Amino acid sequence: MNIQTACAADAGEIYRIMTEARSLAPDPGWYCTDSEEYILDHIVNQEAGIVFKAVEHDCLAAFFIIHFPGNTPDNLGHCMNLEPRELDKAAHMDSLAVRPGFRGRDFNISSWPTGSNT
Repeated sequence: MNIQTACAADAGEIYRIMTEARSLAPDPGWYCTDSEEYILDHIVNQEAGIVFKAVEHDCLAAFFIIHFPGNTPDNLGHCMNLEPRELDKAAHMDSLAVRPGFRGRDFNISSWPTGSNT
């Protein structure tokens, strides 16, 4: 698999993978889907976050969305009592899904970029 930064043209496919992951969950409430607009914003707006994709044989097999909440009320850094200047450095693992045909191949999160050096 090749890990790449997602591009705007990937937003629709990432959304489809998200909705598929939700439909396959034992309880659909366990997986929250984002809107296609939210996904696109994280692809094109570097202040919002970054989206990575795993590609094999020209097939988008998985994605990983990292959200940069900044100094906002929804920043989980507040739960860790981070100082205000540290909140801007926080990154949230927002969403990740792997297409069923690519699961079970020892593909784990440690092989993905972190967003800190992109």
